[in-house]
Amino acid sequence: ALPIWQMKCATQFPIILWHPYGHHYHFCVMTEKEQDKWAAVFQDCVRHSNDGIPEDSKVEAPAFTDAVRLFRQSKDQYGTWEMLCGNEVQVLSNLVMEELVPELKNMIGPRLKGKPQERQRDRTST
Repeated sequence: ALPIWQMKCATQFPIILWHPYGHHYHFCVMTEKEQDKWAAVFQDCVRHSNDGIPEDSKVEAPAFTDAVRLFRQSKDQYGTWEMLCGNEVQVLSNLVMEELVPELKNMIGPRLKGKPQERQRDRTST
């Protein structure tokens, strides 16, 4: 499996659904208008499926997001974070995965047999 940025599209209007720890999806549409339409549809799907951090609290939600921001800054990671989506459990899971994925790749990668592309596919399919 090729990295998403190396995939070829049959048209000049690709749509890429990128997931930080899951499989990525790559679609091709025929026109720019279709591309805009499908991009809007997928954005709506993501927005509606995002449970989000409850905003009914004036203290807990800002404290949680501040804690996540400060934790990431302690690791020299600044700026927006696209994985601050979902409820508290999902956000904390994203933080854990952000730490673990590189370490797991280093541990598991050398043990996988086969060509580099096959190892990449096997590693991401689990």
